[in-house]
Amino acid sequence: MLSKEEKNKIEEHIAKLTNDILSDAINSVNSGVSEKKIIDDCIMYTISKFTPESKMLLSSVYNMLMERTLKEEFFTNSHNKASFYEMNIFKELNEKFNFEIPSKIEYEKSERKINEWIKAGIITIIGGVISISLKKASPIIVAFVIAGIMTVINKNKENNKKEDLTALVKEYLESIKQSILSWVDSIAEYYDERVNELKKELENKNK
Repeated sequence: MLSKEEKNKIEEHIAKLTNDILSDAINSVNSGVSEKKIIDDCIMYTISKFTPESKMLLSSVYNMLMERTLKEEFFTNSHNKASFYEMNIFKELNEKFNFEIPSKIEYEKSERKINEWIKAGIITIIGGVISISLKKASPIIVAFVIAGIMTVINKNKENNKKEDLTALVKEYLESIKQSILSWVDSIAEYYDERVNELKKELENKNK
């Protein structure tokens, strides 16, 4: 697992990005831009910012975990270390996601996909936060998740009650942040589980 300090650094980085997006949205509100355009622009900006960011974050989290693993006494053994590299957990993780950025937002397709993933047990939604089961993931389209979070938030509003646009954008970006932090936790959990499986396999072979 990641250390508390590592998690805090990730959270601070994500918060900075979401604050930048929020600042742009507030400027648009103050300039009298239409509500639909502000929401569409906010979602598209979030997709273009966080889709590649998610890919880099996956790589960073993996490297932090790998560095710690290879310092363990168990992996100072050259055969065990070679087996770890051969397992290629990073490739497994990377193949669970599609990091392509669409040219436009496809709300209906995004909602349809999210419903499919919910039924398959791949994702769960609590409030506006989406959590992903990496054991079942096959590949998750990151852009659809980012767009779908706004749909989830709007559906959770009682009687379609309208709220202040700035508050809606804030809620959306907070859900984005919490969903990414949940995703980071799921990466670490999947990684740890695969490393433990490898250790057991190698230990059994040496009995």
